Amino acid sequence: MTQKTALFRADASQTMGSGHIMRCLTLANALKEVNYKCEFACRQIPKELIKLIEDSSHNITILPEVNSDSSNEIANLVHSHWLECTQSLDAEHCIALSPKPRKWSMVIVDHYALDRQWERKIAPYCKRILAIDDLADRHHHCDFLLDQNLGRDPNDYLNIVPLNCIKMVGPSYALLRPEFAEIRHTSLARHRSADLNNIIISIGGTDENNITFQILKQLLISPSLGNASITIIMGSQTSLIETIIAEAELSNREITVLTNVSNMAELIAASDLAIGAAGGTAWERCCLGVPSLIIVTAKNQIEGANALNQSGAAIIIEKSATKLPSIETFLKQDNLSEKLSKMSAAASLITDGHGAARVVHKITVNKESNIILRKANAKDKDLLYTWVNDCQVRKNALNTATIPYYNHEQWFSEKLKDTDGCHLLIVENTIGQKIGQIRFDHITGSKWELSYSIALEFRGAGLGEKMLVPAIETLGRLHKNITVQARVKKHNLKSRRIFEKLNFNLSSSSQIEYDVYEFHYI
Repeated sequence: MTQKTALFRADASQTMGSGHIMRCLTLANALKEVNYKCEFACRQIPKELIKLIEDSSHNITILPEVNSDSSNEIANLVHSHWLECTQSLDAEHCIALSPKPRKWSMVIVDHYALDRQWERKIAPYCKRILAIDDLADRHHHCDFLLDQNLGRDPNDYLNIVPLNCIKMVGPSYALLRPEFAEIRHTSLARHRSADLNNIIISIGGTDENNITFQILKQLLISPSLGNASITIIMGSQTSLIETIIAEAELSNREITVLTNVSNMAELIAASDLAIGAAGGTAWERCCLGVPSLIIVTAKNQIEGANALNQSGAAIIIEKSATKLPSIETFLKQDNLSEKLSKMSAAASLITDGHGAARVVHKITVNKESNIILRKANAKDKDLLYTWVNDCQVRKNALNTATIPYYNHEQWFSEKLKDTDGCHLLIVENTIGQKIGQIRFDHITGSKWELSYSIALEFRGAGLGEKMLVPAIETLGRLHKNITVQARVKKHNLKSRRIFEKLNFNLSSSSQIEYDVYEFHYI
């Protein structure tokens, strides 16, 4: 099978920040997992980010420098000055990289200075285009549109993307690295009761306005900070880094200054309060349920910051503390622990860390594509353990208690051996992503009980009906004249709707706590 290819067009600088490159790298790594070969085309990018891309096994091309008079094209975009050349010339430089005579399978563009003019020029050289945006301030010529910001409405793009464009809008599509989802459960448990023992400051990879230093100065004179330690995360190119390190060494407080860290999720999870920018890192903190004081470092962050503030997940502060609540005002609250716990709970509802998987599924799997059912095997043990203890799965289960791993191991082994009384199926899509599981347990005679679950990252995609139909048909081919039965809790409206849509009938054997749905397959 021919390997699919993807070109990413994004830049990074003191002015642009590093967020565009970082979220593109997260998506590139997710595409690599489904056999895409990814390459980056960048005009401006610091050396440390070049190394990060190369260390992730992606190619990167630095686009040619241009003469100043080559940028005489009408600059009609707010951020046109970011590009340093015309859109036409930038597109030509990218086209020169195309895998002729083949086309790129996908081009992903994440750049405020590029719009439909660039995308139309690149379109003949690729099969599909994904535009990543935060502003909804310019037209796009794209097949997919991703805007991961809280408070954004898909209708904001109604007249500026093609009618058939698939829009992925909101922080459920936030492009976070896998480690955030991996430690989310542990972090949320830690933040249910919160004392202020560690504050983390992370303004971003560039911190053009030296906000980190100003925040540190505020914290060092705070009478309300107690014995809390401070962890500062910075990019190695931050201008006042030496001054901040010197300030930390002089202080009696425990202050750790780190640069270019590779364990960001772990560091955020270990903090009780984060102070940071209102950009892409805000979703990392929300995923881990960490309360935040946020600072708007760019105009494009204003809407997202206001939405986070309104959600209760974060509070907007200003580094000067002249207009909005200062850090000290927040810290000196009598009910600070209670406030932190409430902020943590609100933050945890915003994103779950599985956005990259959702995006990959949307842009690589056609609606018409078949899903794949296969028998579970020994390698699926840990995957099923993760799924069975998902909080929503436990809530909808008849037995809501968390399943211990030892019990799961024993149960799983017995189910694999019971080939006559149990059919345990794993559901995958055509690019190998694991979507969920379906289990049929023999009750008596021709009756079988059906239970299923969908992986968190694929919920809400309309996959329930699509995976159950072929599974029931498969069971029907193995056992003639069957009755499939499903017990569904009263509050589980989504599953009830799916079974009703599949023409399951409500049985008279329903109970107070749950309903029983039945379907006769001849």
